[in-house]
Amino acid sequence: AFRCSCHRKRVERALISLGPEEIGRMAAQPEKTELTCEFCQRRYPFTPEDLKRLQAESANPAASK
Repeated sequence: AFRCSCHRKRVERALISLGPEEIGRMAAQPEKTELTCEFCQRRYPFTPEDLKRLQAESANPAASK
C-alpha cells in the first residue's frame, strides 16, 4: 500500500537545501510561504520568522545538529 511519508521536518530540510539566499528572498515576503506535498496535498505554512530560522540553519548547518 502506498502512503505519504511527508512531515514538517522533511519539508524544512527541503527548504534548507535551497540555500540561505533563496530562503532569505522567501522570508522577505510579507505573507506566509506555503508548501504543498504533491502526493497527499497536505499544506505546510511557514511564517517569515520560520523562514529566517531555516535561513540561519542553512547558513550554518553544523548549528542545526
